Amino acid sequence: MTNQFSTTMNPYMYPQNYPNTGSPKSGVSTFGMMTLGALGGGAAGYFLNRHPVSKAGEVSDEFAKKAFDKQVNKNLSSKGKEFFEQVNRLVKKIDKAKDAESLKKLIKENPLALRLNEAGISLDTYLNSINADNFKKIKQNIKQDVEKMTQSYYEKFKTITQACWDKTNKKFVKPTGMQDNVFEIIKKTNTNQQIKKALKYGGITAGVLGALTIGYKMLTASK
Repeated sequence: MTNQFSTTMNPYMYPQNYPNTGSPKSGVSTFGMMTLGALGGGAAGYFLNRHPVSKAGEVSDEFAKKAFDKQVNKNLSSKGKEFFEQVNRLVKKIDKAKDAESLKKLIKENPLALRLNEAGISLDTYLNSINADNFKKIKQNIKQDVEKMTQSYYEKFKTITQACWDKTNKKFVKPTGMQDNVFEIIKKTNTNQQIKKALKYGGITAGVLGALTIGYKMLTASK
């Protein structure tokens, strides 16, 4: 049976007097436009966001957090890592504690985060003080205390980062007396941030140009 959609049997599909707009060779390919978009957008994203310190000398919260997280993972002892792992778990899960018992359970699983030993308070003493009447207030106090503590570490890394920044030459320079491993963390965080932002902007531009190319091809094909 003859295929009624066969181009060989349909001489009017592409009239000889008009160009074949559906030909793969006509126009710029979608892939080509997306590639150019990625390169152009990536370059723009890189140059616009290549410095981690603003002209006003401000280090972003995002940079400070990422740098400190790398510091924890790379340079801290196993005990230090466990402390901050418990702190992060407590921050993420404390809003889910809906009663005294669930709050006690969360504290039992992450006792280091509360730093009770520093205050000379045993874990059992603290847990026995939590009841249905006061658990909401205690929950709020714990959350505020832990978030304030983590923010203080981020602020310390902001200060350290700013101390390394040579604003004249727009690069990091290790100050006298700074630990080599801490300085390396800051430099590597900066490099990783630059790459991620370049990829982010490149991806957005590639997506937009790719969509426009598809729309153009659909329009010309319909004509």
